[in-house]
Amino acid sequence: MWIFGYGSLMSDGWEERFGCVRRSTAELNGYRRTFNKASTKNRGSTEVPCPTLNLEKVEGGVCKGIAFNFPPTRDAAVREYLAEREGKAFPLEVVTIRLDDGSEVQAYVPVYHGKRIVAGGVQQKAVMITRAEGIKGSCRNYVKDIAELLGKLGIEDSAVTELWQAVQKETLESMMGEIRGRLELLESNLPRRVDGFGISPHSKLPFKVLLYREVLIWRMVDLSRCAFENLEKERLASAITLIRAAVETSAALWYLWTKLDGAVQAGTVGDIDDYLMKLIMGSKTNPDLPQAINVLTFVDRVDKDIDGFRHQYDNLSEFAHPNWAGTGLLYSKSDSQNLWTDFGANIRGLGSTKQVGAVNLSVALMIFERNYKRVAELMPPFVELCETRARAATAHDPPTT
Repeated sequence: MWIFGYGSLMSDGWEERFGCVRRSTAELNGYRRTFNKASTKNRGSTEVPCPTLNLEKVEGGVCKGIAFNFPPTRDAAVREYLAEREGKAFPLEVVTIRLDDGSEVQAYVPVYHGKRIVAGGVQQKAVMITRAEGIKGSCRNYVKDIAELLGKLGIEDSAVTELWQAVQKETLESMMGEIRGRLELLESNLPRRVDGFGISPHSKLPFKVLLYREVLIWRMVDLSRCAFENLEKERLASAITLIRAAVETSAALWYLWTKLDGAVQAGTVGDIDDYLMKLIMGSKTNPDLPQAINVLTFVDRVDKDIDGFRHQYDNLSEFAHPNWAGTGLLYSKSDSQNLWTDFGANIRGLGSTKQVGAVNLSVALMIFERNYKRVAELMPPFVELCETRARAATAHDPPTT
């Protein structure tokens, strides 16, 4: 008994429990992969279904996959398993496949023939895929997993490649639109002045907090706008270097929030003034100024709450520094057989690198926006804490005559 797998059946090791005696790459002629079966629960919803993998008959089509051979004694068990795994809508069909040794055998393959068919071209499906999500995750990750699986198995499938590229492009365009919106929101709210006495007539600490917050939003907008424009023009080295600086700025605001939150939670200002002076006036080169806090202190503080934040920052650093990612990967393409290297900006067509930059810029802006608001929410109790402290100090300091 032979089973032909063209999707997840190719790789998850299901065959081992049924005593598979042979595993072979194989070709199924007259069929091709297609994403046309609508998932309305696992990877999508009724409103936005996820187009999942299926086979369709097409003249001249070829589908390359993996074939599994089982002893006759396991026939019933394998059929029962596949019926449960694939569902009633995926009955097993008998087809002829060609194995890697050139021989032809009869095999069973699950093919969907139900009513939940997704119509439309590549672009229409790409839009659906970027928006669909179900109880087992996003449709985008589903298609990504299929594309990566075929790559690992060395199987080229133009239909899968074309769709995945369209999904990546659609995802990037959607993300760029989101970044544009966040930038416009921040730009429309840039502060022009902080009135220290208006915030607290008795303590400078609240003024210092807002002073640092507002210079950070100006810096964040400046860096992010330039990074965004460079991303649009695919100037990736400059874009990612600016994005890394924006990530640092977002982390600095997170650090400020943690210090402010700690003071409010403890009910005491403690040594927050020392930290505020280091944040506002810190320098690594001027001995007359407070010692600046290392930027990795900001990044690692965020990493405690957002697992992987430091890893993403380190990835950006690989491009920001003159390492291989920031030099050879971006500007060169080698031909090992002819022993030559061509040069050019983005010569490899690194859409994935552009997407990495966009994802990190989007996250940095989202984190910055969130903590900008969180600092504002903490200001009333922090002002009251500082005012109480100032009044207590005044009460214990007798007037001079």
